[in-house]
Formats: sequence, C-alpha cells, structure tokens
Amino acid sequence: MAWQITLEVSDARWRQALPNLALLIRAALHAVPHPSGTPSQLAVVLASDGFVAALNGRYRHQHKPTNILSFPAWAEDELVDTTTPGGEILGDLILAYETVTQEAEAAHKPLAAHLSHLLIHGLLHLLGADHHTEAEAEAMERREIALLASLGFSNPYEDPYKSEAGS
Repeated sequence: MAWQITLEVSDARWRQALPNLALLIRAALHAVPHPSGTPSQLAVVLASDGFVAALNGRYRHQHKPTNILSFPAWAEDELVDTTTPGGEILGDLILAYETVTQEAEAAHKPLAAHLSHLLIHGLLHLLGADHHTEAEAEAMERREIALLASLGFSNPYEDPYKSEAGS
C-alpha cells in the first residue's frame, strides 16, 4: 500500500459515531490510486469545528469552520524536498466533526459515506485535482463517484429522495 496514514482523533465524538473509524479511513484513502506507487505519508486529523475554524481563519482568511481542509506539504511557489526515509510527505486532511455530521444529516446520508467522500475529495486535492472550472469540477466528481462506488457507496451528488417520476 502506497499511502502511509497517520490518524489523530482530537475529538472523541468521531470514534463514538463511527466505531470502525480507522478501517473506514484506510479503505477510503486506499481506494484512490497512488500516481507513482511509491510510499507517501498522509496525516488525517479528526477535529472539532472550533479547531478547523481557527485553521481556516489563519490560512484561508475565512473565519468559520468548513468540512475539510487539505494542506499540501509544499506550497506551489516553494521548492521543498518533502521526501523522508519513510517516503514523500503528501500533506494533511483535517475534518470538523460538527460540520461533517450536520452535512450528512441534512443530506440524509450515512456519516460513513459522507466522511469517505470528503476524504477522497481532500486526497484528490492533495494530488493536484481541483474544481475551479466546470470541466475540472465534472472530472473530479466523476472520479469521486467511481471511487465511492468501488467502496459500495452511492453517488454523493444525487439526491436519494428525489422522485424518479418527477425527474
């Protein structure tokens, strides 16, 4: 396995809500193929809205929580060697408990499915994918849908309560 994952759970509610948390995270991240196959280190931090809001304010100047923050181990304008004896350091994925659970509830999705989607989405960002243009967004969504399907999760962009007769 090319992803070397370090997990930090700083908000115990994550473990209470998802008893198989480590397995779920590992499955979601390992569903994303590694572009080179060489080991890459990735940290996942499961935190609270307050923790994520502080980071979001400091680094993105948005003083509010968000569901996930993806921090690459390098900046686009930096020439930094991010290799270590354990492999390349890819970056960090930091998630906010309250925001993620509220989004899952509002969308009538299982928390495990929503968390898996956000982890895949965040890892794709660390690998260089983005959604600034409509074409980029469509390509990223197609990848996410396929990767989630490989894990047995439904399309996160479809409303499961949408009436087929009304569409």
